[in-house]
Amino acid sequence: MAEVFSPMLEPTSLEATISECSLEVKPSDIFTRKLKERLLSCCYIMLIMFIPIVIFVLVLEYRRLMLTDPEPYIANGTFHLAHTSCGPVQGMALDGGFEFLGIPYAIPPVSHRKSKGAPDDVDYTWMPGTPPFRLEHCWKDVLKYPKSKPQDCLQMRPSSKGHYETYGSQDCLTLDVYTPIIGYDTPSPVVVVIAIPTLYGGWSDQAHQDQATPSAALAKEKGVVFVVPRFRLGPMGFLPRLLLNDTSSVIKDSTSFQDSVLQAQKTQLKLEKSYNLGLTDLFASLIWISSNIEHFGGDPSLVTLLGWGAGADLVNSLTTSKHPEKHPYLFTQAWVTHGHLTQVENEVQGDASQNRTNSVFKAGYNLWSNSPCNSKNSSYDPLCLISLPPRKIFESVPHEWLKPSGHTWLEPDSFVYRQSAKAVWSKGHPPYDFPLVLGSTVHGDADTLSDCETIETQVASEIATFRHFAESAKSAETNESGESAENMIIPDNSTDVQENLARLSTTQLTCPLWNLAQKADQSFNSGVFFYLVSFEETVPCRDGTRLRLAGGLSDISAILGRYRHTDKASIRFASHFQDVFYDFVVDGTLPGKVRASQGLYDFGEIMQMRTSYPQCAAVRQ
Repeated sequence: MAEVFSPMLEPTSLEATISECSLEVKPSDIFTRKLKERLLSCCYIMLIMFIPIVIFVLVLEYRRLMLTDPEPYIANGTFHLAHTSCGPVQGMALDGGFEFLGIPYAIPPVSHRKSKGAPDDVDYTWMPGTPPFRLEHCWKDVLKYPKSKPQDCLQMRPSSKGHYETYGSQDCLTLDVYTPIIGYDTPSPVVVVIAIPTLYGGWSDQAHQDQATPSAALAKEKGVVFVVPRFRLGPMGFLPRLLLNDTSSVIKDSTSFQDSVLQAQKTQLKLEKSYNLGLTDLFASLIWISSNIEHFGGDPSLVTLLGWGAGADLVNSLTTSKHPEKHPYLFTQAWVTHGHLTQVENEVQGDASQNRTNSVFKAGYNLWSNSPCNSKNSSYDPLCLISLPPRKIFESVPHEWLKPSGHTWLEPDSFVYRQSAKAVWSKGHPPYDFPLVLGSTVHGDADTLSDCETIETQVASEIATFRHFAESAKSAETNESGESAENMIIPDNSTDVQENLARLSTTQLTCPLWNLAQKADQSFNSGVFFYLVSFEETVPCRDGTRLRLAGGLSDISAILGRYRHTDKASIRFASHFQDVFYDFVVDGTLPGKVRASQGLYDFGEIMQMRTSYPQCAAVRQ
């Protein structure tokens, strides 16, 4: 029988195993092990809690670095988003700042606007500027950064041989924003730039327009948010009111949608009807700013209006016009330069006087008679005129209206613009109290971007016009600004271009504005200040000589960083003038707080305070 082999553990090995299993665990070992486990658990918990804190601190530090010095983190040409009440907007990073171009702030004033739930033919052409109030007025998804410069509003500019050309679009109620940051931590002051040579347009070329245009680099340098609104001009923005008086059916029809437009316009702007549509556009842009500028890093409670040229007249009008009911404080202060005080002064109470009505009727008739509506067998029909395409209406503007003082575009109406700034400030009853700066330049009518020969031709023409006007004013014992004719400084037959320019500016700009500033200073508790730029830049002539002029663009170009630096003196002037302006933007006053009733600020290479300006006649109190 075979032997079965059965493996067995050796006795010594089995005893060793039993001995190991039967060893007693000491209490101290159990305590140590559990202590280690608890310590590890606490470490894990602390680590889990500490990681979010570290991440949070790193994010805060990153945001701080981004806000104080974005250049290392933001590359030029990259796109960034900001949010508005109508949707997100795409902007571009440039020179350490950001620019957003062509943002719509109001319903486009065009006809045949097709939108969901609306009739196919809804005419917004003669509607006051109205902020979007329906979803279809906004854009879908993201409003992309435009590939080209946004279109200007329809306007006219001089071309060759004394002709004018019409350019632009009616679909133009947009604005540009230039900001140093996109964030909410440190809101920056806001400057609204309203600069235009005339109320029908008038920029001769892009080089001139650039002088009054800010940049993202300047926004970054000065820590200011710039807003540049586009608004209707010429007959589309300032049509003779009798035309719209007689054709109210064009503004309001029986459709429920059109009624809803009017109702929204009434509730948001509290404007029933206005003939100064360009002015209502500016109100709509200011409402947009108050509602949206914080999303672009701006402070809606610190808004400065900067007006130049005809834009100065519009800013003056904004200060005395009826503001929307829910938006009584759309700006904080104003800086007005190169204004010509072209507004008429009479207050509108109900119906206009017969003389005013006749004047307005004549203006409307002249516009109609130049239009295609005036055929051989036709009679005066304003409805036909305002039914024309906007470009045709522009092309119907009489040539006389394009001359200085040839036509008063800005007329009071019974709804928004009731009274001129001069009339309100002189009477001592301004509706709003705010810091105000008025200013001029010694040679305000000089275009220093032109050559000497062009300036000489311009001066000769203006002197001839002025002498004709002065003779008329002398016989009537009144002039355009309401002062007696004996106080006018009439140029003699001097051929000195620099001297004649100074006399023209003194009479037409500097003295009337300082007179107004002194009167206004009696009415404003916050203070009214006046300045004169006397620093002269060099203009080359073909014969090798040079003119030294303080031209009409000197102050606005210095403010917006566009002044031509030809030497150290010009650098000092521009730098100092900039400092004064941006200090005013923050604190609402000028150095030394010398009010207009006490004197004026003279900006040469350095700033001086003067108690008098001998070239101006004594101010009548």
